[in-house]
This record gives sequence, C-alpha cells and structure tokens, in this order.
Amino acid sequence: MKFYSKILIIATLEVIIVSTYCYSQGETTNWKAYANSKYGFTFQYPGTWIMEEDTDVIVSGKVASRSIRFTDTISKTYLLIGYSFYNGAEIYNSYITNYDSSDTKRITVGGNDAIQITTVSERSGRGMLLNRKDWEKEIDVEFLDKKKTGEFELKFIAHSNNLTAEIRKFDHLVNSFKFLK
Repeated sequence: MKFYSKILIIATLEVIIVSTYCYSQGETTNWKAYANSKYGFTFQYPGTWIMEEDTDVIVSGKVASRSIRFTDTISKTYLLIGYSFYNGAEIYNSYITNYDSSDTKRITVGGNDAIQITTVSERSGRGMLLNRKDWEKEIDVEFLDKKKTGEFELKFIAHSNNLTAEIRKFDHLVNSFKFLK
C-alpha cells in the first residue's frame, strides 16, 4: 500500500508541476505592447487591461507630469504610471531616503536602479477595518528615466482575491519595461 501511495504522490506532483509550467508559459500570450515614443518607453501589459486615462498635469503653463491609468476589466486591478519631468533625481532620492524598510527592495527596471515599496491596506479611507477579502495590496516602483532627469512611478493596486496571479502579471510588466533609443 505504501508503494501505491508514493506513486500517487509522485503523479500528483508531476501534474501540478506540468500544469504550473504550462500555465506560466501561456500567461503572456494575449499581452499587448504599450509604447510612448514622446517619453521614450515601452512595456507589455495583459490583454484584459484597458487604458482609461492619459492626462498631463500643467504647472505654470508647462507640462510638469503625465499619468496613464490601465485597469484590468476582469479583476479590477489597476496600474497608474506617473512620469514627473522635473526634479526626477530629487524625487527618487527622497524615496531612497524615506522608504528603507522590510517592505522595500531594490530592483532594476529598464536597466536603471529602482526601489519597490509594498504596502497592504487593511482599513478604508475612513479608518474602518476591512474584511480580509477587501484588502488591497499596493506596489510602488520608483526609478529615474534614461537621462536621469525625470522620474517614473508605477503604482499597482490589486485586491486580495487572487493576489498571486495579479502580482505575477505586474512583475512581468515591470520586467518588460524598456527605454526606447
């Protein structure tokens, strides 16, 4: 009987491993590419995401920053991409100085050093404790542009249902981020 139990365990593990491998291989087949030649960057994003906003922030008659928002039509996960044109190094260095905790790690995005800050919201905007299923995970990634004059922020917000899959999507998006020549 022990022999058959071992065979069953091995067979189950093989199915799990093969299923995981096949799923991860097919995860990005329906992804799209976003490219912004004006600001010099590109990245891949899931085919279920739609671009909702593309706005400029004007200060003293000049564009000071730009934000682009993508939302997943299924999971309602969203990504906000912010690009500040001025004081990029100052903003980035502020993040390096002020966010040095266990929820912070250094990564590379588009060949540049970046800082990734992860937080979990357990309370509503009014301070009320949320049900666990309503918690949100926020991942902020901050890095300088190619010229090191402007600063990018990728702000990713996912709800607690299916966090692992959503975070895997974000990780792929971050790894696909490239600066255009």
